[in-house]
Amino acid sequence: MATSPTRLSHVVFHSKDPKRLIEWYCDALGGEIVFDSPFFVFMTYDDEHHRVAAMLSGAEGERNPGTGLMHVAFGFDEIGGLLDHYERLKGGGNKPALCVHHGPTISLYYKDIDGNALEFFVDTMAPADATAFLMGPIYAQNPVGYEFDPEELMSQRAGGATEVELMAFDAEKEVDIMATLVHAQEALN
Repeated sequence: MATSPTRLSHVVFHSKDPKRLIEWYCDALGGEIVFDSPFFVFMTYDDEHHRVAAMLSGAEGERNPGTGLMHVAFGFDEIGGLLDHYERLKGGGNKPALCVHHGPTISLYYKDIDGNALEFFVDTMAPADATAFLMGPIYAQNPVGYEFDPEELMSQRAGGATEVELMAFDAEKEVDIMATLVHAQEALN
């Protein structure tokens, strides 16, 4: 069975000045900033929790000192579609480079044959709730989320776990945010 995303959702750029870049996109698209930190900034112009984001690029001499596209994201309407897609890609020898539960999304990141990064994800909450989450204290404390093993989700699903159970975000989980960010940069660059 073919599994396809239902929408092209957002783009993320590397930038030497993420806030200024996103301010430009806010002006160009009539949007607003929904999350702002020294490392990354998100904006939206509609009911999606973020449409354009910018992540601070590394300093000269670091792995990714440049600017430009970081990744393009494609969304699924339900966790089952995302997991079926994962299983299909895995069957063809394609494994995700990174798997992160961000809170508002469960995301699987892949690299195509040219090294471009793609995110396939499912929203874990309604758009308004996701935007509020991005602007709230839980996300301010952990704006990355945590890595997970998709095989564990596959096993839980096979064991009868509900969509709500599969998508639950553990806000109490201990996370080394900087280590997760570094691993993400290494996996996707």
